[in-house]
Amino acid sequence: MKSLVALVLSEIHQDGVLGSLLFICFINDMSEVAHSSLQMFTDDTNIFRTVNNPEQAQLLQGNLNTLEEWSNLWQLRFNAEKCKVMYLGSRNKRIEYHMHKEGVKVNLQTSKREKDIGVYVYLKLTFSKYCKKR
Repeated sequence: MKSLVALVLSEIHQDGVLGSLLFICFINDMSEVAHSSLQMFTDDTNIFRTVNNPEQAQLLQGNLNTLEEWSNLWQLRFNAEKCKVMYLGSRNKRIEYHMHKEGVKVNLQTSKREKDIGVYVYLKLTFSKYCKKR
């Protein structure tokens, strides 16, 4: 069976204000399912919490699992290959976290530098490298 061809007379541009507003309305309840801190800006989401012991690490992994369940329910899946972990603090245990890609468990990559809303965040929370780039 084939689908019929249809003329599309309207669209929402990805960079448009309306598209971003509709997207925010769509993902607005994401923060209600996670019990860690969430920071969301358009299509970027950061989850973070203090992890000083294995129980706190399990809570963070549980939050990642819950967010994945939410994303599967709404058919708005996270791209596990783009999700990264940044370990802050010199005594951080560097516990591995994971998500799933097409049902397969994928360990999240670690990062020493991430760009967040146009500002680079470095592992040591310094801005010297960012200032040198300007």
